[in-house]
Amino acid sequence: MRGIMKYLMGSMLATAMALPVGGFAEDQHSSSPQLKRVAQDRDRDKDRGGREEHPVIEESIRQLEHVKDELEHKAAHDFKGHRVAAIRHIDQALDELYTALEVDKK
Repeated sequence: MRGIMKYLMGSMLATAMALPVGGFAEDQHSSSPQLKRVAQDRDRDKDRGGREEHPVIEESIRQLEHVKDELEHKAAHDFKGHRVAAIRHIDQALDELYTALEVDKK
């Protein structure tokens, strides 16, 4: 079962990385409220000489949110819990990325 999870997560991440970046960066209105808040905080802090920009992390968040949406709303639901587990892992990855942006104090 662990091998299936690794395969599923690897396939999902490879697919997300292979997709064109422009498709996910439609505009800021499609981003999550949490990512918008982080961006607003970053812009405010940047004016004060604070946080640096992290476009790779922010784009990764948008891509993971897109993949999560696809799995929740468009993927088949007959994977014996593995689709749900993958969504849970995406949520964990998103939490880590949001935390990374929040703790950046450079």
